[in-house]
Amino acid sequence: MKIPGPLIALVLGSLIAAVFVAAEDSALVKASKEEKARRAAAGPAKKSFTNKDIQAYLAKHKSPASRSPQTQTQTAPDEQEPDILVRFREKEEYWRGRYKEVATEITDAQKKVDVINAKLKDLNNKATGMPGSFQVAMIGQDIQTTKDELNQANDELAAANQKLEDLMDEGRKDGALPGWFRD
Repeated sequence: MKIPGPLIALVLGSLIAAVFVAAEDSALVKASKEEKARRAAAGPAKKSFTNKDIQAYLAKHKSPASRSPQTQTQTAPDEQEPDILVRFREKEEYWRGRYKEVATEITDAQKKVDVINAKLKDLNNKATGMPGSFQVAMIGQDIQTTKDELNQANDELAAANQKLEDLMDEGRKDGALPGWFRD
């Protein structure tokens, strides 16, 4: 009696899969037993800290260094902010303001480049469809003028981007945080 090939393949595949599953099960069972033993040896948790515990600790220890600005305003609203926090916030406002100015310059320069690119594309499309040499020459002059404008606009954009890089370098040297230079 001849056994069909697909049946042999099915039986062999099942045996191989069973061996892998048995090997995985034994590893999983072993890891599970080890974890249970570790937890039993560790015992129950000794202390869980809650927000009340932290607030009680902060109330006992009134040092400004041990409190965050949020906790300060919650626990002592009548106290003035430490001078260092005021200076830090002023510094942040200064750098964010300078960044916003430069970012506006970059945005305006990019818009100008986009407008000139669209104009240049339109002129090139017109030049392609014109049959007469006089008209092509006139459009050619407009195209050259627009290319010059585009080069100038690209230079302005590069200068604005360089201005941003210089501002970020200056800010890093002054201790400004990187997030102050983002929108």
